Amino acid sequence: MKNFNKQSVNNSNEKQQVYNFWNEACCGEDLYLTGADSKGFEIQSQRRYELEPFILDFARFDEFKRKKVLEIGVGLGADHQKFVEAGADLYGIDLTDRAVAHTRNRLNCFNLKSTLNVGDAEQLAFTDETFDLVYSWGVLHHSPETPKAIAEVWRVLKWGGGGENHDLQQVERGGFDVMGALRSTTSSPIYKPERDLRSSSGKYRHQSLFP
Repeated sequence: MKNFNKQSVNNSNEKQQVYNFWNEACCGEDLYLTGADSKGFEIQSQRRYELEPFILDFARFDEFKRKKVLEIGVGLGADHQKFVEAGADLYGIDLTDRAVAHTRNRLNCFNLKSTLNVGDAEQLAFTDETFDLVYSWGVLHHSPETPKAIAEVWRVLKWGGGGENHDLQQVERGGFDVMGALRSTTSSPIYKPERDLRSSSGKYRHQSLFP
């Protein structure tokens, strides 16, 4: 129990550090956000997609009209705006108050709406199989317990969400081998699907990473 408590404290401290870092400024805020108005947000979006044009092919925003979508880590809200404009039934969370405030302000500037809240990717406040798509761009690896965050994404994703199969490869969109990538970039052991998956809802292949 002593080790468990120590690890919990360490994780809490790490998450606080993550919060503090990103609550100072959202990703790209200091470099590309010239003002917290429609013009400023338009300039930031333009720069974002100029620098990372592959986001548009990766996200495929237009495919999710009337689909229930969750974005984890909304940041300045550029991708979030595109999902709303495409007609998604959109929800968004971010660990920081700053990002939620920026994204809410952004949507207000363009008369758009989404359900936005401060939230923790490791403890999503949604029931199993809620969303047709869970989208995240450059966010989950910042979580102190990344496999736990991925397990939560998988839990709230509907059977078939993100692709033909409800599978780990569909987390963060695009068919990447997420767990394989994590194993190759971390110094600590990552849970292996064939060893650690378990049934969480009773539905075929709807599983979680942790007991």
